[in-house]
Amino acid sequence: MIAETKQLQAKHGEPGELCWPVSSLSGIEAIESRPLNAAELPSSTFDIIEATAGEHGDRPALVYLRNGSSSDVPRVLTYQEFCCQVIRAANLFASIGVGRDDVVSFLLPNLPETHFALWGAQVVGISNPINPFLEPPVIREILSAARTKVLVVLSPAERRDTWQKAVSAIEGLSHLEHVLWVDLDRTDESCAPHELPKDCDATSFSNSLKLQRDELAKEIVRPASDQIAAYFHTGGTTGVPKLAKLRHSNIVYQAYTFKGLLGLTAEDVAMGGLPLFHINAMLTAGVANFAAGSAVLMMSPDGYRSPTVIEDHWQLVEKYRSTWFSGVPTVHTALLGVPLKGADLSSLRFAICGAAPATRELFKRVEETLGIQLIEGYGLTEGSCVSSLQPLLGSRKIGSIGMRLPYQEMRCVQLDEQGNVARDCQTDEVGEIVVRGPNVFAGYSSENADQGVLLADGWLATGDLGREDADGFFWLTGRSKDLIIRGGHNIDPGMIENAISRHPDVETVAAIGQPDAYAGELPVAYVSLRQGSDTNESELLEFTREHIGERAAVPVHLEILKDMPVTAVGKLFKPALRQLATERVVRLALEEADIAAAVDSRLDKLGRVIVSLQSTDPMAIEILKSLPIQIDE
Repeated sequence: MIAETKQLQAKHGEPGELCWPVSSLSGIEAIESRPLNAAELPSSTFDIIEATAGEHGDRPALVYLRNGSSSDVPRVLTYQEFCCQVIRAANLFASIGVGRDDVVSFLLPNLPETHFALWGAQVVGISNPINPFLEPPVIREILSAARTKVLVVLSPAERRDTWQKAVSAIEGLSHLEHVLWVDLDRTDESCAPHELPKDCDATSFSNSLKLQRDELAKEIVRPASDQIAAYFHTGGTTGVPKLAKLRHSNIVYQAYTFKGLLGLTAEDVAMGGLPLFHINAMLTAGVANFAAGSAVLMMSPDGYRSPTVIEDHWQLVEKYRSTWFSGVPTVHTALLGVPLKGADLSSLRFAICGAAPATRELFKRVEETLGIQLIEGYGLTEGSCVSSLQPLLGSRKIGSIGMRLPYQEMRCVQLDEQGNVARDCQTDEVGEIVVRGPNVFAGYSSENADQGVLLADGWLATGDLGREDADGFFWLTGRSKDLIIRGGHNIDPGMIENAISRHPDVETVAAIGQPDAYAGELPVAYVSLRQGSDTNESELLEFTREHIGERAAVPVHLEILKDMPVTAVGKLFKPALRQLATERVVRLALEEADIAAAVDSRLDKLGRVIVSLQSTDPMAIEILKSLPIQIDE
């Protein structure tokens, strides 16, 4: 790795080389001694793919496994073949009227065709990947907000449920003109689906690609760096979809920064198991590898959601000599539960953990089991995925989210009542994390949503709380909206979660605040246990009391769940836990008053718990009103 790093440093002055692996903040500052524009980065995402096809045309770009099994016969596309398919997709979209401001949305799992649609759409217009696990009303809301002109979706022969969602979601959308279906085994037009609205043109995506040329149509004007490349829907912890607009320059900067800091080269093989509708996968299983000329191993349409992929993961590492992979904490935990079976993992260089904080215990288990570094990153969709990363070289600080990216500013601040920056935090003082730089997005598709997110002077408010130490390492302490406020006292849920995670039987833990009539909120914890554990809740609660130094932060209730609620990309979904806690608190209050009533609840679009009660007893209503909860009137 040291020799490789010196080679990258020697190439630093060459066009297209932005940075190299570093070990300290001084290393980042050394990179910044050369202006960003001196790197002469490509102008667009397509320019990246085209340049790599010119330099590494015969090397594999995508290696697709239909079932995610080590026994699969792979479908391999070289960079030259991949580039041709992206060009054909661009020509196809242009031929049906997609222009620079038009949106191509798609409801697809992880397929080579997903890459064709994602990058091809960005050549002529704007790509808008949508999570196919969302319900039709939410999908419709995203399609409508994007004013989608073209939708690419898996045919009913492949995924009937996804197709039916699409049919339901597009009914009555006047701006939708074309539907292209992807059918992996049959591209015969006689297999055309028939449930679509009559006024919507529909055809086979694969058949249409075959009719296109391998050169960009003359009328296509290549995108400029400041033009919008993609929309990514994001709802944070609330579940409300907002469309974040990313420029080509945002994505290109991310690709070359990520590539440089991790020393990615054409010899690397990345394992792509995260869903391509998420910005994390776009970077880690896509464009960062394309910038390096690396191969991406696509492990089935379902990626890490597939039991086969999890079970065969270490054999896939050995067979394809994979060098790194990225996952959320729940993925890493699941992989650690799979026996290695003597698999040769010597090709692995590191693993990435992102999207949610990793516990110290997870770091320890990954590094002891696999003998590689687990590198934690931090970022958000509005920051084009990554804002900080633990260094690949030198000593790391386990538990931190690493150092800021080169050319991107990052600091902890105190905000005033109007949400403006009042002052910088002192060293190790907790405040809200804000970032500014070439990765900050162009705002939401609805400008009203920018309020409180895009601050004065180009700063982006992340909504996350953290601190910066004297060495420039950042430490995430929680989300501002996730703070547990007990009688005016702020309790960091991360402190509770880190303490409980030290127990050897705990697999996953989440701390939240439950409503309380006196204190406003009280801390509670939910955990899932490792397979075979017989630890009970009383034992865990006693362990917790011994390991949390702040008395007010000790959970008043701890509950073991068989399965923790997670989002489609594996993040813990805390609103669902707040819903569980709220219902339990209400039922206990009613039982103490000897009132029989049916309690129900739901989450609204802002992630708030709304409680409803079926009872004519006026005392029951008074009990509800005494709690700091939202009541369904």
